[in-house]
Amino acid sequence: MSRRVVLLAGSLVLVAVLALGAAGVFDVAGAVRDNRPLSGAPQAWAATRVLGVRSELAFRRAAALAAVPGGSVSARLRRHADAEALLSRLAAHGSARAANLLGTLELEDATLVPSRAPESLDAARDSFTRAVRADPGSEDAKYNLELLLTLLSQRKHERTGQQQRGDARQGTGTSRAGGQGY
Repeated sequence: MSRRVVLLAGSLVLVAVLALGAAGVFDVAGAVRDNRPLSGAPQAWAATRVLGVRSELAFRRAAALAAVPGGSVSARLRRHADAEALLSRLAAHGSARAANLLGTLELEDATLVPSRAPESLDAARDSFTRAVRADPGSEDAKYNLELLLTLLSQRKHERTGQQQRGDARQGTGTSRAGGQGY
């Protein structure tokens, strides 16, 4: 009789584990289908590990943060920082989509905080380059990298031209104020 009790108890435990696993799989499926966050249940976390969808859910979370429109500059930068943290981890593991989206956020950061534009533009270039290396067939990443490099090159030429014209104007008699002579 004790053997029957042990088998029955073992069967009940197995059924409970399978039920929790199924609940976790359904939670993950619903989160992916409805593009919503997972519940905080341990079985959902375990199911993401078993199904291998953690990175997809993290990417979707970052994309959702990036897609929120408007707000103050500080609110947008906060959302970007949260999304960039997720995307950086994914890009470090070879996700071209994450690196490409990270580059677009860094590019937008350059417009939001002009004083940090050079650093943000360098980071965007690095992210787009990483995306192209991770997936050479990614047309979006190649387009974004080419566009950014073209804009940076034009910007550099404009600055160089302004400096040269500015240097040529220096010297005696170059700035006459309001029609006054010497």
